[in-house]
Amino acid sequence: MEKNIIIGRWFSEQKELETDGETSTETRTLNVTEYLKNGALNSEGHCVVKTLSDGDKNELFIKFHISGTWQLDGDSLFEKVDHINGHVEEVFYNDQLITTDEIRNDLKSKMDAFFPIGTTVEMNIISCTDQKIVYEQKNDEGETNIRTMIKTTKSYSKYFS
Repeated sequence: MEKNIIIGRWFSEQKELETDGETSTETRTLNVTEYLKNGALNSEGHCVVKTLSDGDKNELFIKFHISGTWQLDGDSLFEKVDHINGHVEEVFYNDQLITTDEIRNDLKSKMDAFFPIGTTVEMNIISCTDQKIVYEQKNDEGETNIRTMIKTTKSYSKYFS
């Protein structure tokens, strides 16, 4: 696969639902990742996490920026996280806005642990054109998720406003 086809901005939207019988968690992520010619990448987006457990409903609204590097090896695209800046924008507990900084700081530390610096993600490309990339990626449980990125000229803020 040609490295030049990857260079540019790509929009993606991911939705995942996990349940363990007692707790269900829905995660929706929207982001734009820009792959630069020099192998650097920048990704900016929002993540909304909704959790339902024992009748309690929690919602987190997180804005993030990730910088790192990327490398193409055959049909695999590798992304390495060098820096992450995440900000918990809003937290709702049973539809009530929580404003305590202590809770936000605790959530931010958990988020930092979710994307540790130095993490490398492998995406196995199924199909790729100059406008669309379809790839598969394994989650923490080893299950494969099929995802899509669409080429864009827009910055992230244009998608979330």
